[in-house]
Amino acid sequence: MAVKGAEEVGNIITSIVQGLVDQADKVQVLVTTSDKNEGSTAIYTIVVARGELGQVIGKHGRTIQALRSLMESIAGKHRLRAIVEVRDEEQNKA
Repeated sequence: MAVKGAEEVGNIITSIVQGLVDQADKVQVLVTTSDKNEGSTAIYTIVVARGELGQVIGKHGRTIQALRSLMESIAGKHRLRAIVEVRDEEQNKA
């Protein structure tokens, strides 16, 4: 079942991350949703090209933390709980 607003938030994540990396065409955002009594949750798994993980994480994790905060705020407007994960292509195969 698709959770309302989850895809919109995923599109925003994709646009932001594509601006951070060199190989924007390799960026994928996989969305997994669940709708339970506690509310709707969306897990966004960002997949980037090998070697570009650091660009998304940023120095001391500041970039990914800022992205997570922003996405939690946007998702909150859709009454979603957002969880943002990031991995490279190699980690995604495992």
